[in-house]
Amino acid sequence: MSYDITHSNEIASDGTLTDGAAAPRRGYQPTDEKDFGTKSMETLQRAAAELSFLLDRDYPRETAVEFVGNRYQFTTRQRLFLNRGVSGEAKRAARAAKHLELEDLRGRDVCIDGFNVIVPLEVALVHSPLIRAQDGAIRDLAGINGTYRSVEQTMQAIDLVLDLLTEAQVASATFYFDRPVRNSGRLAKTIADYVRALANIQPDLPKVQAALVDNVDNELAGRAYVATNDSSVIDHCQSWVSLDAAALDRVDDAWVLDAIAPDEDPLYPDPARDILEADASTFGTSAAADEKGPASRIPMIPISVQDPGDTFLS
Repeated sequence: MSYDITHSNEIASDGTLTDGAAAPRRGYQPTDEKDFGTKSMETLQRAAAELSFLLDRDYPRETAVEFVGNRYQFTTRQRLFLNRGVSGEAKRAARAAKHLELEDLRGRDVCIDGFNVIVPLEVALVHSPLIRAQDGAIRDLAGINGTYRSVEQTMQAIDLVLDLLTEAQVASATFYFDRPVRNSGRLAKTIADYVRALANIQPDLPKVQAALVDNVDNELAGRAYVATNDSSVIDHCQSWVSLDAAALDRVDDAWVLDAIAPDEDPLYPDPARDILEADASTFGTSAAADEKGPASRIPMIPISVQDPGDTFLS
C-alpha cells in the first residue's frame, strides 16, 4: 500500500528536498475541519459505537459501514474514518491480547511495516487528522495509490522511529517496503544511507536496515515484534506494537481523533436500542415492543457482499 500525494519532490539522504519546493500537507483535505469538528465527532463516535455493535454480530463490514453512513448521511471522508477506526469489540480484544508496549521490545529484533509506520507520522507532523482506532492502532486518512512520494516531514518521521528504537534498546530493526510501490527503493536507500551516517555519531543506535519485498503483509505474517498499524498484519502476526502511538507524545499539536468515545460517556446509549428506535420502520419492529436483550434486536441489513475485513485500512 502507498499514498496518493501529488508531489514530485524526492529527499536526499540529508533530508533536504531536491528542488526546494514547498511540501504538501499530507493526509489533509479542506473539508476535514468540518467533517471532524467537535459536533461532527460526537455524531461520528455515536455511529462508531453502532458500527462496532454490528461488526460484533458478524455483519459484513462494507454493508455495515454503508448502512451506518447512510443513516447519518456521512461524507466519503467520514465513512473512511469509520472504516479505518472501528474494528468491533471482539477484534479489539483479540488484537489487545498480543499488543506490546515499547519496553517489551528491549533486546528484540523488530520488524517494521515501513509505509504503515512512516506515513502516519508524516501526517501527524503537518497536523492532518489521524485516527486512534478502536484497537489502539494509529491510522491516517491518506488516499491509497501505487506510488509513494516523500514530503518535507519524511526525515522527521524516520528520526522519530529511530529515536524510539534507540530508547527501547532493541537488538535490531528492519524496515520492510513493498517492492511494487513506486519509489519504495528510494525510501529504503534513504533510510540505509541515513542510518549509516548516524552510526558514526550515535554509537547507541541499534542495527537498522531496510528491505524490499514483494508483499510486506505476507512477509510479516507469523512474525513476532512487528511494528505496524495495519489491521491485516496485526491479525496475522504473533505480536505487534504501534510505534506511532508512542511517537505521538513527541509531536506538537497532533490532531488525533478517537474512533470510540469513553465507555462512561452518557452520550452513547445501547447501540442496538438506539438504532432500532431511530429506524423502527426500516426493521419492522421497535425496541419498546421487544423485551429480549440487545443482542436479539439486530437490524436486518441486506447482505450483498462478503466481509472484506479491514482490507481498506492503511
